[in-house]
Amino acid sequence: MRRSQHSPYLHGYEISARGMRVTGPLTAYRGILTGVPKPRRLEPAGLPGTTARERAVLDEVLALGEATAERLAEATGVEPPALSRALARLVELNYLIEVEEDGSVVYRSIVQPLGR
Repeated sequence: MRRSQHSPYLHGYEISARGMRVTGPLTAYRGILTGVPKPRRLEPAGLPGTTARERAVLDEVLALGEATAERLAEATGVEPPALSRALARLVELNYLIEVEEDGSVVYRSIVQPLGR
C-alpha cells in the first residue's frame, strides 16, 4: 500500500529446508547496494562500556574482518599486554568472539554488537 508505514532498512534473509526467514536489518554495514559493503565505524556512544583503546582495537577488527593478536598489535600499535586486556574485555562484552584455527587464536567481530 502506498501510504502505509514501511521500514527504510534492508534486511537479511536465510533460506533453509523449512523455507525463507527474514532476519534483522543490515545496519552494521554501509554501501550494501554498491556491491562493496564495508563495516560501519561505530561511534563511541554505540559501544557502551568500552575505552578509546578498546574502540580502536574493535575498529581494526571490523576493518580487517578477523585478525590475530599479533596482527592487531602491528596495526594498532598497542603493546601486547594492553592489547590482551582490550581483547579480553571486548570478548567479555560480546563485541568480539575468539576462535581457534590451525593452532592460533583469531578474533572476529560480532556483526551487530550488543547495545546497538
